[in-house]
Formats: sequence, structure tokens, C-alpha cells
Amino acid sequence: MARYVENSLAEHLRSLVEPVAGELGLDLVDLVWNRQGTGGMLKIFVDRRGGVSLGECEKLSRRLDPLLDAEDLFQGRYNLQVSSPGLDRPLRHAADFERAVGERVRFRLRPSESRPRALVGTLRGAGTRLRVELDDGKTIDLALDEIEDARREVEF
Repeated sequence: MARYVENSLAEHLRSLVEPVAGELGLDLVDLVWNRQGTGGMLKIFVDRRGGVSLGECEKLSRRLDPLLDAEDLFQGRYNLQVSSPGLDRPLRHAADFERAVGERVRFRLRPSESRPRALVGTLRGAGTRLRVELDDGKTIDLALDEIEDARREVEF
């Protein structure tokens, strides 16, 4: 059973992981703890604009492994997995959108009479509001709280 790491453990893990990831030019996206028998697996998801390579994930894992072992945060044995969150993962936070500037994004918006519920466009700006260029050339601004779901439009 997977659960997102929350509370003071998550804050402590973030305080350990973020500086090391930052030194490698990576952003911490999420932490997930999977219980496995008497131990578990800590999954750390990192990203950066342009994506993350396997080599970068390995390098971060090698740097975090002794640091996390020294902290002795988990009862029993655990495995550490560092990876990219994937291309089709939800975009939730301002930093997620900032990394996606210049890419096509599919939005599902909260109900409104003034616009369609679903939009696809190129993300042109991120910050307190998102600027999205639609396929017809029009540009709209969205607030994060207007968005129910957003994901990169993966093109093959």
C-alpha cells in the first residue's frame, strides 16, 4: 500500500533531500512511502526543466543513501528509489508549471459558464497565474485554483 509521506517525517525528509537535489540542479517533486513486510521503499521523485536522466537519479541516490542511513528514520530495512515522476504525471504546484513552460498541456478546469471545461494549449508563462496559448492563437490566463487537473500533452 503506497502512501504519500506527510507530516513531520515528510518535512524532515524534504529538509535532507532538497539541498542535495538542488546541488545537482534537481527539484524535489514528491516523496512516497510503500510498506513492504517489515520494511519499506522510499520513492523520491525529482525533476527539472528539460527532464531528468537515469544517471542523475543514480547520482542523487548515491548521495542520499548514506545521509538517510545516518538519520535512521525508518524502522527496519528500506529501499531507496530515485526517479523522474514521468511525463504524464499531474501538474499541481507552481514549480511543476514553471518546468512545463513552452510545452503543451491538457487542462481540466473547474466548472465555469465563461469558458470550456477542457483546454489544450502551450504553456507560455507560469507564476501567480498561468498564461496558455490555445491552438487558435488566443491566449488566456488561469489561476491555479481554477484548475482541476493538468498534465503535459505527450506527443510521440
